[in-house]
Amino acid sequence: MSVELNCGLKMPNIAFGFWQSPAAECAQALEAAIDAGYRCLDGASVYGNEADIGEALAKVLQSGKVKREELFIVSKLWADDWHQVEAACDKTLKDMQLDYLDLYLVHMPVGIDKPAGLDSLGRQQRSKVPTHVMWKEMEGLVKKGKTKSIGVSNWSYLLLA
Repeated sequence: MSVELNCGLKMPNIAFGFWQSPAAECAQALEAAIDAGYRCLDGASVYGNEADIGEALAKVLQSGKVKREELFIVSKLWADDWHQVEAACDKTLKDMQLDYLDLYLVHMPVGIDKPAGLDSLGRQQRSKVPTHVMWKEMEGLVKKGKTKSIGVSNWSYLLLA
């Protein structure tokens, strides 16, 4: 079963996620997921395990167990990368040893300006990059073929209205 995205791409309804997966266990988890029939793999740069997933994925693809076209691979732009959307996607592609993603999501609805440090109350400061500017950069990734589709994650419907 799958859902059709607004761009016409079909995304499997059930995904195998790598959140909180220890790097050392990603290869075994990935192989088990593929063997169990998962074809949608969900990761994110902030999980810290994309390079390990990429290494395991390259081996699985090379073995012929599954073809790249049979997989739907998702990753996410973290909040402190709003100022470097393309560079963040490029790092994900490099780490995961991929030419493209099927879906690249904006992980959080609020960007963080990490270099600015903390404010006077000890909180992280918001990104100076407006949402519409960051989104335009996301659209550029589709135009360049780095991802087939884009979207958001962890956003309420009020933020999308």
